[in-house]
Amino acid sequence: QANGPEGAFAIPNVSPGSYRIQAQLTDLTAVQQNIFSAYQIIQVSDTDVEGITLSPAPPQTLAGFVKWDGKPPKDAGPCWVALNGESRVLMSNLPRATVKADGDFSLEVAPGRFELTAYCESKGSYMKAARLGDADVLEVGIDGSEALPDRPLQVTMATGAGEIEGSVLDADSHPVSGATVVVIPDAPKRAGLFQNAATDQNGHFKL
Repeated sequence: QANGPEGAFAIPNVSPGSYRIQAQLTDLTAVQQNIFSAYQIIQVSDTDVEGITLSPAPPQTLAGFVKWDGKPPKDAGPCWVALNGESRVLMSNLPRATVKADGDFSLEVAPGRFELTAYCESKGSYMKAARLGDADVLEVGIDGSEALPDRPLQVTMATGAGEIEGSVLDADSHPVSGATVVVIPDAPKRAGLFQNAATDQNGHFKL
């Protein structure tokens, strides 16, 4: 906590390395409790790091819409979009929005870098593409530390995702229950592409 004069803070006993330092405060006077945040990436060596200034700012509103590649499935069901911190740092109130019937949604984006996740209840559906202005969001993410384009985030969903099914056996060909099976993409950039499942009592799993 920043408990010094004029918001001063000090964090003792920090080991050398690269860190993300983040400040977060809540405006309790607002009707909705707005969260202001700011962060920096810092390098700690064998000397003290001084003069860090963090200026928490309010989130930006990012409007967007979801469309389907081809005809939407009959069982499309509800869809959601969400932002996850790229650095896997825990942040409170990570943005998540339910997509309206007409495909529109709105997210509040705090300063920081995020990955986009979109999913629908329809079996075999997946996020095929996402663009914000000229940027391929699936490749570069979304940076809330910069002014977002005054254009909607376009998310394209598609059907036809496959399933992987199999069994886990031990050295004696006996089924192994409770084993974790993980699918990791060759270029592990997108957290949404990671899948995992636990085997059942017969060593069977499905992804």
